[in-house]
Amino acid sequence: MHTLIICIDRDNDIGEKAKVASPVIGRAANIDAAVRLAAADPEDSDINTIFGGINVYDELRLKENDVEIVSIAGDKKVGIYADKLIAEQLDMIIAQLKPHNAILVSDGAEDESVLPIIQSRLKVDGVHRIIVKQHENLESTYYIIKNAFNDPKISHTFFVPIGLVSLIYAISLYFNRPEVAIMAISAAIGLYMLYRGTGLDDAVSGFIASMTRSL
Repeated sequence: MHTLIICIDRDNDIGEKAKVASPVIGRAANIDAAVRLAAADPEDSDINTIFGGINVYDELRLKENDVEIVSIAGDKKVGIYADKLIAEQLDMIIAQLKPHNAILVSDGAEDESVLPIIQSRLKVDGVHRIIVKQHENLESTYYIIKNAFNDPKISHTFFVPIGLVSLIYAISLYFNRPEVAIMAISAAIGLYMLYRGTGLDDAVSGFIASMTRSL
């Protein structure tokens, strides 16, 4: 066999949660393991790792490459014992399938820490990291920030100082006096902080609103 696609599950989620013994060899067996893991814990990132490996497998098979996919798990405690289990399974797979090289598929740096173990036994042609596009916390944070910037009070507080600093610095560069920028920026920020800190902004806003109503 030419290329071995290796999906790493260093903390043995497929064993602990899906009750699937590793190594898992073959496309059908890996799909079954991923489905079992998804049923046990839909939020586990190793599901994406296995399906990512299957995607790589299918792409290489279309090019008529001699390829096989395996999932190798360690131990829930991770550490040296987990790496030892991975090394033993890898040796067994190499003896059985006799691959020439490998492609590592992982979901992060922790799983990729076993890369030296694989490289000591096989030539690694590539590392394919699976990144989930929509993560609940990241997506929520994005919308919180987006909505915050749409709020005039927050956007004025945040953008006005940055815009003022950038404008002053650009003007000082235009007149070839960059040394003046620090003094001017410090003065502008100081005035802005006094303006907001003493409540003058509320007084000015109230005056403008009163004049508008009068007109």
